[in-house]
Amino acid sequence: MFAANASETFGGHVWLALIVGFVMALTVHSTKAATRGVANLSTGGVAAPVISVVEDVVAVALSAVAILFPILVLAFLVLLAFALYSVAQRFKERRIRREQAQSPL
Repeated sequence: MFAANASETFGGHVWLALIVGFVMALTVHSTKAATRGVANLSTGGVAAPVISVVEDVVAVALSAVAILFPILVLAFLVLLAFALYSVAQRFKERRIRREQAQSPL
């Protein structure tokens, strides 16, 4: 779908559009699969519905913004990446503190 719509953007190079679309889809799918795996293992599947709703809300919001203000999508993705990194760091720090508190030394 991406290649069919973006071939004019890539100067008629359909293969380039196919490669870019493939990389984008693979990135999104890999991130989603890794996130779901970690969430299901750490919460026993309880977080799956919450994550699904968050994914849907983000997808709808990004689609609306992409249509209305395409440049804002890039800014939003940067903010989203920063927020996810911050949350991951917080969990990592919490885990380290918990391990240090349980250490007999």
